[in-house]
Amino acid sequence: MMSCKVPDGRYVFIKEGQCAWAQIGGNFLDLNSGAGHLGFNEDALVMSGGAEITFRPDWFASFALGYDHGSISTGNTAQSQANRAHVGAAIKYNPGPFLFSAAVYGGYGWYNTDRFINFADFNETAFSDSGIRSVGGQVRAAYLVDRGSWYLKPLVDLNVTRVALNGFSEQGAGGASLNVSGAGKTIFSASPAVEIGTQTAVQNGALMRLFARVGVSAFSNTDFPVYASFSGAPIGVAPFGVATAIDPVTADIAAGADLFLPGRWALKLSYNGRYGERVRDQGFTFKASLGF
Repeated sequence: MMSCKVPDGRYVFIKEGQCAWAQIGGNFLDLNSGAGHLGFNEDALVMSGGAEITFRPDWFASFALGYDHGSISTGNTAQSQANRAHVGAAIKYNPGPFLFSAAVYGGYGWYNTDRFINFADFNETAFSDSGIRSVGGQVRAAYLVDRGSWYLKPLVDLNVTRVALNGFSEQGAGGASLNVSGAGKTIFSASPAVEIGTQTAVQNGALMRLFARVGVSAFSNTDFPVYASFSGAPIGVAPFGVATAIDPVTADIAAGADLFLPGRWALKLSYNGRYGERVRDQGFTFKASLGF
């Protein structure tokens, strides 16, 4: 949603254009457990598509739709199948070597979960359907330092995201089934980074652009507590809390290659990684776009 790159022209390494695009990839998230915090891992197939248009000189508007399907596991404790839908829109101002953008986005996830209970002679599987809503926004500022055949591009993203879990009840395990209360959290983050890249001609009039980016992300409100009670618990027994937490600071890296082909086609392969003390989040994507 944040880029329709162009192959040539002034300020080419930061310049936005008009295009329609589609993208597919995989995402692999590992969150280690810690004192009082659950851990899990997720493998997901991610698909999205969208378009960007110019509506006046140096001004652009874009939108995107996305869907992903993930498999989540907490080892031998629980497994979940996730289906998530996303939508977003952005507006960009791109004068000369500067880029300023603002985006809004939202999504909803459906989760089908099996929780395995093995305690003494009690062996059951509790199952549930739950939903998570998210809505947020991002602003970005970037500046191009053009060195002819290569470039530097410092940038910063500021984000705010509201995540809300719908309350739900498990079935299938009698009094050991859980009643889970709804919960919500607002997360703020800042992600400064610097990108370096170069572009060169390849065969048959095509152009290849290589880039790498390094940065950090700092998050607020990194604990996500959820409160639950057993269906068979006596009246008056207080719910208990279970928490998941992310790292307050992560190292972010990205690298990739854009191939600009004759006829306004562009192909992109990229890698994005986020690493912290407890989290390892990696994504690989292939993107195709057609300029107009």
